Amino acid sequence: MKIKKYIYEQPETLRRIFREIPEMVQSLTPEVLKSPWERIFLIGSGTSKNALVAIEPMMTRIFQMPVLVQGPMSFMRYNPPSLFSRSFALFLSQSGTSMTTIEAVRMAQAKGAKTLVITSDKESMIAQIPGSRLIMPMGIEKVGPKTKGYTATLASLMILSISLSDALGTQKSDMNRLSREYAEFCNFLAAGMKEWDQIGAVQAKLLTTYHHIMVLGQGRHVGTALEGSLKITEMSGLSTSAFDMEEGLHGRFHGLDSKTAVLFLASSSEEDTLARSTIQVLSGLNIPCFLYTSTPISERSKSKGEDKTLIFSELKISSFFSPVVPELDLIEFIIPFQFLSLHSATELGLVPEEMKYAGLSAKLGIKILT
Repeated sequence: MKIKKYIYEQPETLRRIFREIPEMVQSLTPEVLKSPWERIFLIGSGTSKNALVAIEPMMTRIFQMPVLVQGPMSFMRYNPPSLFSRSFALFLSQSGTSMTTIEAVRMAQAKGAKTLVITSDKESMIAQIPGSRLIMPMGIEKVGPKTKGYTATLASLMILSISLSDALGTQKSDMNRLSREYAEFCNFLAAGMKEWDQIGAVQAKLLTTYHHIMVLGQGRHVGTALEGSLKITEMSGLSTSAFDMEEGLHGRFHGLDSKTAVLFLASSSEEDTLARSTIQVLSGLNIPCFLYTSTPISERSKSKGEDKTLIFSELKISSFFSPVVPELDLIEFIIPFQFLSLHSATELGLVPEEMKYAGLSAKLGIKILT
């Protein structure tokens, strides 16, 4: 099974990313920093865009300037020409075959933006466009639903952000300490893969009984919610949606009932408290709830009037926690979704690599056929 193999490859793939990307970034830094920027555009679609949504809070924090995540069509159609000359535009296409992203790179360069292309295939059309490029050393992932490509992209974007911010002088990083943390993190992931595989199989038996699954996250984990829901749908064909947790509170729950489920993501005590108080209300309406949390019990503050008899599924995400790069938890949170999606497809008698509607991307004309 190809996807399962790719999922298990992630710790070693990430070791390669953490080892090789820093030197790659150093080689392109002078060209990228040749002229000053006033804003950063992050452009991609599908899984690529989800990774950009996840990394945007980190970039905003360390670059201390506006960071805008857009799809390539919106980027081309709705930004005034005056924005481009003092902008840095990062274009992400893991396969290098997304047609509108390729068009957007060419348009941005024509309008004077400083551009950087990130892809995993050095032979792809997007990699052939003149200009700065970063080829992620992860190998080709020859399936539609990307797993190791998503985590490799997150790691690459983290390294890129840290290295460029050091060069700009917005922060100063201890690279030796970072290297040690990256190595320890990869060991941590490798040790937990089989357990997550087994948990995913159990979770799939529960979640495949529902007609719809809503996934809610906050901050950087809005990107996790988007990618997690996408993986479930791509592999198993189940109907899903994803929202910012706060947005979910404003009317979204009226479409749910006992045959649907809500999956909450919580990576802080505040998020955990909000999720639990919301679960209390939804459980009273017979809406099934699941909670993926990395918050230690000692840091949880119970919601007022919490009912200890509530029955819902809680999954503890064993957090590595890096005070230097807290965004590493983006990788921890998505791996359970990958296994859940894989086992959901199996549970429903589907082949996850083929997806529900085989060849749909080609029929929609969104990819360049290779």
